[in-house]
Amino acid sequence: YLGPSIRGTIQTGSIYRGTRDEVHKSLAEAISKFPKIATLIVEDCDIAKAKEKIRNGVNSLSIAYKSLAE
Repeated sequence: YLGPSIRGTIQTGSIYRGTRDEVHKSLAEAISKFPKIATLIVEDCDIAKAKEKIRNGVNSLSIAYKSLAE
């Protein structure tokens, strides 16, 4: 998870095992409260690209991050 920590919900840098669908199911409660969390869960092979997108630009990842950070 590459988004900001949300107290009592999810922590920055959390690592989850399983398929994307399995991870989303395990985080269903958190995602229902904060839907943008789903956007910021990325596969391990995409972490570097995703972090760069969050830092540089207006795209779905950076928008989701900024929304959750507020």
